[in-house]
Amino acid sequence: MSTTQKSESINAFFDGYVHSKTTLNQFFKQYENALKSKIEKESNADFCSFNIVIPCIISLSIKKQLQRIYTNDIFQRFQDELRGLIFCCTSLSQTQGSISTFEVIESVLGKDGTPFEEINYEVLYNETEWDVQCLCHLFEFRGILYRHAILVLIRKKVIEVPCRYILERWRKDIKRGYTALKSVYDDGNDEQRQRNKKLTPLLFEVQQLGMESKAKCELLMKLLHEAKEKLLKVDCVHKSSQSTQVLTISTAEDDSELKEILSLHKRLLNPLKV
Repeated sequence: MSTTQKSESINAFFDGYVHSKTTLNQFFKQYENALKSKIEKESNADFCSFNIVIPCIISLSIKKQLQRIYTNDIFQRFQDELRGLIFCCTSLSQTQGSISTFEVIESVLGKDGTPFEEINYEVLYNETEWDVQCLCHLFEFRGILYRHAILVLIRKKVIEVPCRYILERWRKDIKRGYTALKSVYDDGNDEQRQRNKKLTPLLFEVQQLGMESKAKCELLMKLLHEAKEKLLKVDCVHKSSQSTQVLTISTAEDDSELKEILSLHKRLLNPLKV
């Protein structure tokens, strides 16, 4: 992030909560309110991302993949890049081994409504590592694949975006780390936070290893799917065990009630033997 972006981000976070005359004591109280509001807004946004599907403007396999993974807000930004493809054209400049160099020409409207001007960009694509790099470096700056790289991926008939180009902070299936932090208004489970504290560093290390190459990424995906299935089976076994316990208790109670009924029936038939 640039220095200006950091300043704007902080200002937006505290907008409406603090001002130039806010005291230090008031600031801490307002900080809690601002954090609570931010978490509530992101929870609502996550709910919308899981339950509202934004229509795709064009039919692409890459688009379908990111529609499933991205939050709605980020997917809308990605669709803006797809719209920008109509102003771009590409041609293959040269090929050296597994690395292909493409020239992308983008027509950009000049300032103050002046006619379009054409700007040339160079994009490198490595077929072995599934690596795409545009010399504009806008992915490194914004965290979303820019139209120049997308155009090259389409040209190379890539059907899925490599996982290293899908940042975790844009995914709707990732639990935000700060939601595990304890605050004055949160009544969360302390044991769950401790488990999160243990798992997070290890998961981060494993993720970094998986991002190093295509082979490691595929291996990690396979292992994670297997681990997920095993964890789901643990839940099923636990629920089944609980159901069995409830059934056993219920059966024992039923047997007790049946014995009482039979005993009462005998006493009614043979009142003299009581």
